[in-house]
Amino acid sequence: MALAVIGMLFRLATDFKTFITLYPSIFAILISSRISAGLFASACSMPSTPVWAVSYQVNDELIGRVAKGNWNPEEDAKDKGDRDAMAARGYFQAFHDVKVSIAAILSGENAGEIARKAHHHWYGELFAPSVTTGIVEPHQLAGYRSGPIFIRNSMHTPLPREALADAMEMLFNLIAQEPEPAVRAVLGHHLFVFIHPYFDGNGRIGRFLMNTMLASGGYPWTIIRVKSRAQYMSALEQASVGGDIKPFAEFIVQEMQAWES
Repeated sequence: MALAVIGMLFRLATDFKTFITLYPSIFAILISSRISAGLFASACSMPSTPVWAVSYQVNDELIGRVAKGNWNPEEDAKDKGDRDAMAARGYFQAFHDVKVSIAAILSGENAGEIARKAHHHWYGELFAPSVTTGIVEPHQLAGYRSGPIFIRNSMHTPLPREALADAMEMLFNLIAQEPEPAVRAVLGHHLFVFIHPYFDGNGRIGRFLMNTMLASGGYPWTIIRVKSRAQYMSALEQASVGGDIKPFAEFIVQEMQAWES
């Protein structure tokens, strides 16, 4: 199984290299979007972060509701609001941890090695507010998922848990050896969600990985707009199931240009 997974990753990487030679205009657009390292702080700003997400703190009353089984975010408006606030707070914490990783890369450290060491910590920060309330147990954030997972409305079946360690090792090896940041970004995002190493949060961590690689090459921080979600999922589906990564690469260029305009 491990050898098959490694072979699959190499084939995807090779296909991606072939794609670059066939569609250089896409990467010319990406390269034209580069910014100087001195503008990194503004490029990695978070313009849409609401004040309540930054200042949100888990309180004793919420912890008590969760502990007593009175937590129902699907039907209770207050619980839903708290859930959304925890998600936003976790994203905010993970975002700042990612910026620390990018700073290390810009100081000269290998992008792939930094991501290899840091991605578990990004994941921990993303779900830290849920751990504080007791919704998520700390051990659930240790390592990769321990069972199968399925993606809603997708024909792609993520890798089995037995293959995760080898697949993730190979992914970060490929990223560490790739000199072109745009390739690291698109390939890294696609392969991360193809593997789907966690039970939850794979898309968010995959986009953090993508932006870390983009920023490492001086590209702007790129957010996938809510209105583009269907196109985003379709492009990933074409890459994961159909083996065609062109729509996904074009989609990233589109979203980057949308945020720059």
